[in-house]
Amino acid sequence: MKSLQSRIHICIMAGGAGTRFWPMSTEALPKQFIDILGEGRSLLRATFERAQQLVPASQIWVVTHKKYSDIVQGDLPEIEDSHILSEPQRKNTAPAIAFAAYVIEAADPEAIMIVLSSDHLIQKEDALTQALQTAAEFADNTEGLFTLGIQPDTPHTGYGYIDKGQKIAESVFKVSRFVEKPDSNTAKEYIQSGRYLWNAGVFIWKISALKKALMLYANELFLTFEAAAQRIVDKSQFPEWVIPVFDACENISIDYAVLEAADNVYTIEADIGWSDLGTWGALYDYSEKNVQGNVIFNRTVVQSDCTNCIVHLTKGKNAIIRGLDGFVVAETPEGLLIYPLDQEQDIKKSLDELRNLK
Repeated sequence: MKSLQSRIHICIMAGGAGTRFWPMSTEALPKQFIDILGEGRSLLRATFERAQQLVPASQIWVVTHKKYSDIVQGDLPEIEDSHILSEPQRKNTAPAIAFAAYVIEAADPEAIMIVLSSDHLIQKEDALTQALQTAAEFADNTEGLFTLGIQPDTPHTGYGYIDKGQKIAESVFKVSRFVEKPDSNTAKEYIQSGRYLWNAGVFIWKISALKKALMLYANELFLTFEAAAQRIVDKSQFPEWVIPVFDACENISIDYAVLEAADNVYTIEADIGWSDLGTWGALYDYSEKNVQGNVIFNRTVVQSDCTNCIVHLTKGKNAIIRGLDGFVVAETPEGLLIYPLDQEQDIKKSLDELRNLK
């Protein structure tokens, strides 16, 4: 058997549309391909460079929508073209992860698979590397499905939570249950109980363990990919084989399809400085504020009597904004957004309404 390190394969999920970050993030160029943090690199590039702390580029894969394959190639020239897996359509995370798992298994039948999101903020990268290494070691010696869980510091209503259950080793717990995004009062109860972690959407497992779980809990999805398995192994009709496979797949997340049903899910509590940069509010929470509690990008805004706002305008654009408290003001050539931060979960719905007017 090859060494553990040589069998770890990291799959970066990079196919989302990023609608909650509109107008900065658009269908043509979603947030994972943008330098949101002003670091001189995209969120995808930052994720790739973190992955390289654990494995070489030859063991890193990216799953993305077919329309973004060229963008990924340009952003990550170190990755082989065959490691950029193009979804013919968006069907949520379960089909995407199964797609990657079957392709990776064809390349390495003993693979340990780590799934990362392309748009997360990690402030403690060494701690992430250590947590993933620990999880890979546990996964290699069990048939368990592992996640990273984050100790919550606020009653956040935009994240899913994990009831961490019984402790089986240092920082390792057998998951009691997953719970969806709670309301404010429920989130406060979770924080006070000390039993709950944020679900970071980071997964670690042997591909053989994942396939067994798919067979048990998402059998139609499993059988759909099994029927295409030989074409994956011998590379015939690649990548055309994936089109009818995705046509047949249900639109479902890996959480719903497998993790919430399985009885062999474990979480590793990790202090990695994690944030899901999925919304303007998450960027506001992360960013440095001025004395009025505002986050101002590009330094082109004159603001008076505004508090607790995030303002992001096209570079060189001037604006005067007054009397707002707790708003996002964002402007690009795509459009203008003025929206309460505490209602930002509705931005996607509002954007759908806008598009229906066209």
